Amino acid sequence: DDSQLFEYMSSSCNDLISMTNDLLAFSTITKNLPEKEKVDLNEIVTQVKSKLLEDHSSSSIKINIENELPVFNGHKSLFQQLFLNLFSNSIKYSKTNEPLVVNLKNELAEERNYKISISDNGMGIPLEYQAKIFDLFSKYFCAS
Repeated sequence: DDSQLFEYMSSSCNDLISMTNDLLAFSTITKNLPEKEKVDLNEIVTQVKSKLLEDHSSSSIKINIENELPVFNGHKSLFQQLFLNLFSNSIKYSKTNEPLVVNLKNELAEERNYKISISDNGMGIPLEYQAKIFDLFSKYFCAS
């Protein structure tokens, strides 16, 4: 009983630390945005992919990019964080019994508007939670 309680307390503390770090990162990013610069999403995805594969060398991870990603003016650091979070979540919530495959696809939605789709073969997010995943500080806890 004591060990279960300790495990629960430890897990809750880790969740609180993670939430605090996320809040700190969010406030720092939005407060001190640099000037917009040329953002090459191909370069960003390659860098993030290399870092993740280095950090998870024992894992079987494959990241496919179907076609060229756009280059535009924006905030490079925000896109680095975005792709790092998306790929990290794919890894974190991947199925343990099969290799992880992440697919990126770029489509021209309208003139000068791009639609970038990211999918993986992980556990997925139930339909009722999908509308809320981009809400600020929203988190879906899955029972893996």
